[in-house]
Amino acid sequence: QGVPFAREYSGYLANRSFGGTQVSRTLIQDFKPVAEALIVDRGSRELFIRGNGQLIVEGSFMRQINLARILSNIRRNGPSEFYHGKLARQFVEAVKQVGGSLSLSDLAMFRPEWKKVLSKKFGNHEINFAPPPASGGLISAQIFGMLENDDLFEDASIDEKYYVFAEAALRSFGDRGRWLKDDFSIANIPQDLISNSHLGKLMKNYRADRHLSPDAFKPSLKGVSENSSATSFVVVDREGSAVTCALTMNNNFGIGRIADGTGVMLAAAPTNRSKGPTALGPIIVRNKNSNNLFFAGAASGGMSAPTALINVIVRSMISSEKLIQAISAPRVYHGGMPDITFYEPRLSETAKSFLIQRGHHIAATPFLGLVNAVYCSGGLPRDPETCVINTDPRGSGLASEVSE
Repeated sequence: QGVPFAREYSGYLANRSFGGTQVSRTLIQDFKPVAEALIVDRGSRELFIRGNGQLIVEGSFMRQINLARILSNIRRNGPSEFYHGKLARQFVEAVKQVGGSLSLSDLAMFRPEWKKVLSKKFGNHEINFAPPPASGGLISAQIFGMLENDDLFEDASIDEKYYVFAEAALRSFGDRGRWLKDDFSIANIPQDLISNSHLGKLMKNYRADRHLSPDAFKPSLKGVSENSSATSFVVVDREGSAVTCALTMNNNFGIGRIADGTGVMLAAAPTNRSKGPTALGPIIVRNKNSNNLFFAGAASGGMSAPTALINVIVRSMISSEKLIQAISAPRVYHGGMPDITFYEPRLSETAKSFLIQRGHHIAATPFLGLVNAVYCSGGLPRDPETCVINTDPRGSGLASEVSE
């Protein structure tokens, strides 16, 4: 069975002789800025400090015995043990000891919530976006719809594509100020917000020669801090079944505390100030009639995540670029406020001049989002030889294919 797989964190290699998991460069990069705060907690200290009393370094081996025991227990006895049994009682007590408010009834009453995806027609295909509260899916759907309308992106020149993309992103983020509530709920029917009529209204004031000022939006746009602490992965099998996932602990390492005896690091509570699900929004493109998969992707990196993912999709599926070229291409981002178009350093001088001449204020930033994707131009399972998998070269992720 061929299983294309991509994920952002790499290097977690099990090693039986050392009895642990090898620490990756990416984990160390995330760990260093918060190390002092993390090791205040006893559980975190045991995890991140080596036997010689020094902090973990790249290549060290971490042993998560308590977490392995918990996972083995669930594997052996089933998930009900975690929600109702002895394990549930142990976990609730451990959470309370570090200041949490979890109760046994919270666990017992928890149910997964299945939601209808947002969808748009794309030629003969259907492109599926994650529904709210992952409003990154709604942002992606709006930008995609605006770029696809009247072949706006496809017909643009190489340099003009960046201008068109920034203008579409600006309008979507401007619109978000009208429909996104502080509790992450949506003031409108989500599917209505991605309808052709609504997107037509957003693009009605589009001008090919002049940037739209954010001052044009009512109510006035406000700068919003976004949660950049997330990761993503994509898994596809040879039958065309796919999982795209973007997840967050609402902060790097959550609250930095481990529930005693469980090995479980606890997530931070979501808030509307830089901690929450707004940037999340994995995507799947399929053909409902033939039941073939064409694209599966997910991204991380704060609010640049949905724009990064859509940039890859429009380049690969509309402009017919190879997936690695689509992922590697320089990106731009305009989030509404401040009125700045951020660009990656490899953006060409001619593309930057194109933006400036049309009124964009531009600023460089190291990178804009991290994308993991699988693209099957011929469809899967129909034509598996056309499938390509890539992880973003901006990060240190891993993409691999397993066959038997």
